Amino acid sequence: MQGANTDKAPTPGVVVPHYVAATGGFLILGILLILFRQDLLGHYFHPHLFALTHLAVLGWMTMLIIGALYQLVPVILNTPLYSEPLAKWTFWVFLVGILGLSISFGAGLFNLWIPIFATITYAGILLFSYNIIKSINGASTLNSSAQFVIAAIFWLFLTATFGLMMAFNLSTNYLGSQNAAFLKVHIHLGLIGWFLQLVVGVSTTLLPMFFVSHAQTDKKLKIAFYLLNLGLVVLSLNWLTISARILLTVSWLLIIGGLGFYVSYVYESYQKRVRKLDIGMKVSVLAFPALILPLALSIYVIFSGSGRLDILYVFAAITVFFFPMILGQTYKTLPFIIWLDRYQKFVGKQKVPMPGDLFSEKIARLHMWTYGAGLALILVGIGLRQKTILLTGGLFFLATAILYAANIIKMVRHQTTLGEAEEADNSIEKDIWEVLREVIDPELNVNIVDMGLIYDLNVDEAAKKVNIKMTLSTPSCPVGDTIVMNVMEAVMGRYPDYEPDVHLVFDPPWTPEMITEAGKAQLAAG
Repeated sequence: MQGANTDKAPTPGVVVPHYVAATGGFLILGILLILFRQDLLGHYFHPHLFALTHLAVLGWMTMLIIGALYQLVPVILNTPLYSEPLAKWTFWVFLVGILGLSISFGAGLFNLWIPIFATITYAGILLFSYNIIKSINGASTLNSSAQFVIAAIFWLFLTATFGLMMAFNLSTNYLGSQNAAFLKVHIHLGLIGWFLQLVVGVSTTLLPMFFVSHAQTDKKLKIAFYLLNLGLVVLSLNWLTISARILLTVSWLLIIGGLGFYVSYVYESYQKRVRKLDIGMKVSVLAFPALILPLALSIYVIFSGSGRLDILYVFAAITVFFFPMILGQTYKTLPFIIWLDRYQKFVGKQKVPMPGDLFSEKIARLHMWTYGAGLALILVGIGLRQKTILLTGGLFFLATAILYAANIIKMVRHQTTLGEAEEADNSIEKDIWEVLREVIDPELNVNIVDMGLIYDLNVDEAAKKVNIKMTLSTPSCPVGDTIVMNVMEAVMGRYPDYEPDVHLVFDPPWTPEMITEAGKAQLAAG
């Protein structure tokens, strides 16, 4: 077989526990938002707000992102995870650190326990970063996505370093008047350096693939990369040194410009889409226009010098864009991970469900609405300083976490269910075409024949060989290896005496025009 490679994805035991733990963090966050709602109306320097913030950004967002990266880096860059045992140990170190840190903040244990658990969390971040960087070093080529991921991990390291320094400062105050500057840098390194650049790196590979859109260059991404990183460097150094207003303006213009090029790239991909959006993609797409709110608040808070809207700004910056992206992409990643583990070996041999069948779409749609309502009410409640509105928003937020957890449990506990294999046709070649219609792109839910991925097929009955020339929707398709292996297994499953010889080619390149009318109908139906 030419052009195919071994599947590099790690075992589910590496990835799935992160999703489960993150879901637990999301549930606890929903409960604490109700219990600590009064503190959202006070000063930002409050232990309860520190507990909420770190539970959100570490226990929910970063925990899930770490698990997703253990899966995505190997399949996107075609390189194995450096060490699965290290990833499993890192999970427990990070989990202990987050739980201890959140509890210590909530209880106001500044003198001893916060520095201890901050150190444990820091160790977990270092172990994770080492594992991912070593994995990326094994890749033969680095695309724009990999560059953003590397940059994000660098900024994560700096974010954690600043956080650790401030954890020890709580009992010693060795930073003195610099503590406020360190806090601002810590927050924005995390938001812009770690979360935003990680989302850019991953989404610019996944979103075009899920849109089924092509013919884009990475020129806009390269510009976005340099603008975002240069802006963040200038912003951080300015806050830590001279605090010049002109540098603050320049840095923010650079960051907004970089964000604009990224959004433009995604919008271009969205405009060229072929596939109807499912629930996960709808939520992800809606997160982009919502960026206007945290951007507007950032300009007011950073340039006005007033602390009146500080809590509203940070809450919006975390929840308006990043939360919906994570909620939406959960339904594009975890079902596929579970599906690979449960059904990949049966493709082409028996009828198997699709990843979308592993969760309840009704529950997913419901909790997207409850999240939108809860978020809007909390933002309004903070802005108007209304406790009743905050309580109502918190209840909606908790409902979202409960519904989301129900779907996560449903996916994780899914039991393999198989249909019966179909009878073979008398004509081997004709039958193999039908067999290949059972090989479905697990993310697009369209079979590879109607996608137009099979360029040629012929059977050499004398040599007992099936020659297949095929392509992928994009050379960097993260599920390409899986599709090719499924083609081979489908042929061998129906005709075990025949050897499949699969030639993977990219000339001519695949275009959406190659999709059959039946395939277009499937895409349009979602």
